[in-house]
Amino acid sequence: AKYIPQIPNALIQELSGVGETVLDIFCGSGTTLVEALLLKRQAIGVDANPLAVLISTAKTTPLAPEEIQLL
Repeated sequence: AKYIPQIPNALIQELSGVGETVLDIFCGSGTTLVEALLLKRQAIGVDANPLAVLISTAKTTPLAPEEIQLL
């Protein structure tokens, strides 16, 4: 299920520290992974659905400034 980013954000802040790793074993669309990265955590996502993995990868892969300019 999709949920608002404030939920994983609050839980990540409460349950982990900067630099620690957050594991999301049902990463879906990557909301938890994005919030973990924004909060300076390492993020690992796993999902049985290949489409979910693709979406999460697209949302969490940083682009170089040249790549952004090209887009």
